[in-house]
Amino acid sequence: MPATPSSQSPLVSLEKATVYLPGQQRQHETPILQALTLNIFPQKHTALIGNNGSGKSTLLRLLRGEIWISSGNIYWHTTEGKESSPLAGRAMTALVSPAQHERYLQQGWCIKGMELLRTAFHDTPLLYTPVSEEVDEHILGLARHMRILSLLDQEIPSLSQGQLRLLLLGRALLKRPPLLLLDEATEGLDTQSRTRFLDTLEEYTTWGTLIMASHRTNIIPDYLHHKIYLHKGSLVSEEAFASTHNATPEPLRHSHLNESGIPLPHTLQHPEESSPPLIDLRNVSVFINRKKVLHQINWKWEKGEHWLIRGKNGSGKSTLLRLLAGNEMVADGGSISRYLPRHGGHTSLLETIQHGIHLVSDLGQALYSYDLTAFELVCSGFDNTIGIYRSHSPEEREYAYEMLQKWHLTPLAEKSIRHLSTGQLRLLFLARAMMGYPDILLLDEPCSGLDHNTRNTYLSLLETIAESDVHLLLVSHHEHDYISAINHTAHMAEGRILGVD
Repeated sequence: MPATPSSQSPLVSLEKATVYLPGQQRQHETPILQALTLNIFPQKHTALIGNNGSGKSTLLRLLRGEIWISSGNIYWHTTEGKESSPLAGRAMTALVSPAQHERYLQQGWCIKGMELLRTAFHDTPLLYTPVSEEVDEHILGLARHMRILSLLDQEIPSLSQGQLRLLLLGRALLKRPPLLLLDEATEGLDTQSRTRFLDTLEEYTTWGTLIMASHRTNIIPDYLHHKIYLHKGSLVSEEAFASTHNATPEPLRHSHLNESGIPLPHTLQHPEESSPPLIDLRNVSVFINRKKVLHQINWKWEKGEHWLIRGKNGSGKSTLLRLLAGNEMVADGGSISRYLPRHGGHTSLLETIQHGIHLVSDLGQALYSYDLTAFELVCSGFDNTIGIYRSHSPEEREYAYEMLQKWHLTPLAEKSIRHLSTGQLRLLFLARAMMGYPDILLLDEPCSGLDHNTRNTYLSLLETIAESDVHLLLVSHHEHDYISAINHTAHMAEGRILGVD
């Protein structure tokens, strides 16, 4: 167990700590964190609250020792004294964050859950040295206690978002850190898994110190007795923070874009009332890394329907969405038919599918490794590509700028997407998905990482989009993330659709 200071001294102290991210122009741009002075004391369990872009993730990474301060001081207090080396931060902290989650998805490492947990003892992303039987017994004990034994033999690419998040928490706890840092760590968890997650954290608080960042104040547990509020990189009072929640930007009415005179790609020729289903699945199974994830699914998506898919972590929801978007293949013996009115009707061509069906998901955001500006990211939606591979026409560029303006995203246009918060990227990926005006929009936990105001704006945008000729399918574990346009629900479990209503 890493050395810890006495209960009378702080674990970490910041003195006027200012942070600029790499690539920021210090003479022109506001720092991510501005002259923070803060002490983190043992057993002072704290909720870190702030809007998207307020600097929460950066603060947690600073406490962890993952980034350097630009000015000021940061000290980690150990039994050996006050240390300024980030290595001290690495030794006494553990962090569970969207960035950590995305790293495993980006790399596509085909390691099993057991191997992931083994990496905790050397604090490395992969396992480079053998571990003892004693270590494995310790891992099995924790996995049994967290009820994640079934995940130990599963490979990372086959896990749901919530399942991977539970493994990453287990990995963090195995290190027994004096200070545990959580960044939106409960996103993507179903109700049962979220309860298990928070119960495990409550046990941790009896011997460690917890700092938890979350936009969903309704799930912040009672054992987080203290709160820190961040606004634009500075510490503020609760009253000052509350004032930032009052005004929500006027949501976009999608018809405004049509009235702007900007041409939309592919004019819709309205089909007859007897048009075929948009999606028709017959006896569909899907394998991932030789493991059967979807089982003999039969399901139709008719014109005018907007769907909600419900199910626990690991039930196959995300795999179903990737299948509909053309990112997974149907196993022999099954078939999928797609009818995309704006893109020529019936099609089996992947290029056409990618134009007519757009998917917004954590995985898509994680795999977007190109360092583009926000404007370039949105423009990549015209071809639904990862990166830019052609010059866009003046009409397309004007259309993209109009979308950014009406969605109040213009200030982000020329910024690198690497310098934006998770919440800001969520809105940009939605704007990207609307480029080319798809027939179908698939949304996998779309409000993950969004603050209260941004979430309301996002859902208002989805309501407006649903009023147009774009058909929506939504996956979410949070009842507050639903929209009134949803008129059908499918229930999934163990890779099967058990019923619809």
